[in-house]
Amino acid sequence: MVDCSFSFPDDLGPGCAMGYNRSMSYVDLHAHLDDQAFNADRHEIIEEFFERGWQALISVADSYQEDSLALTSALLVRHPRLAVIVGAHPHGASNYSHSVEKAMLDFAARERPLACGEIGLDFHYNFSPPQQQRQVFARQLALARELGLPVVIHARNSEGEVLACLEQEKFPNPVVFHCFSGGLKEAREIAARGYGLSFSGIVTFAKATALREALAAMPKENVFTETDAPYLAPVPWRGRRNTPLMVDKVAEAVASCLKLSVSELNLQMAANLKRFFPGWKG
Repeated sequence: MVDCSFSFPDDLGPGCAMGYNRSMSYVDLHAHLDDQAFNADRHEIIEEFFERGWQALISVADSYQEDSLALTSALLVRHPRLAVIVGAHPHGASNYSHSVEKAMLDFAARERPLACGEIGLDFHYNFSPPQQQRQVFARQLALARELGLPVVIHARNSEGEVLACLEQEKFPNPVVFHCFSGGLKEAREIAARGYGLSFSGIVTFAKATALREALAAMPKENVFTETDAPYLAPVPWRGRRNTPLMVDKVAEAVASCLKLSVSELNLQMAANLKRFFPGWKG
């Protein structure tokens, strides 16, 4: 008798376009695909990302820029596996208005983003006065709560105050600190609250010893990888334009810090995506 039984192999190879091979399926939690740095080849980059069988690419739509919202909507039509978040960055808090908020809410109703972001506080550059940043941050936390969305946080020299704001607002939904660049103390305080931390190409930089030490102390259940493209290209491309196709180098560095294989890290992030982003359909 001929044995006609069949089961899918565990590993279909890193180039599997169907995406079955989760262990080689990278996550880029945060990329600015609306940036003009991608005007010449953004579609090709997105297509190659998914042709490689990688599992998650999340782009950021800027509530302050009508062009960003329109472009992101068009990208979602052309690339159905692309996911998105939308929010008003703290740098532009001085320009926050009813029209900005309406544009964000209209986009959210139409495109169903995974989260509100990136939002938060930036006391390094202070492009907007701190008090305005606080007001806009609190307002967006309220909107995210009403919409039932997680938030993706931008925090620079402000992690403690961001945590205090989240506590004051009694924010109930998942929280991820994107492009985390703080130290061990801040990382532990974030993880202790059950929040996520996303790490970028900075972890590959030679002088980022303190960041790698902080990452090494984090529970794997709270960790993500990202590129923040077109910024912060990882070694060996530091100083060049970053793209989501470089996230594998970030994952290698993160996995090393956590003493995991890249396969183990990617499988863990598949679970983390579902836990932190209930709207994730991957």
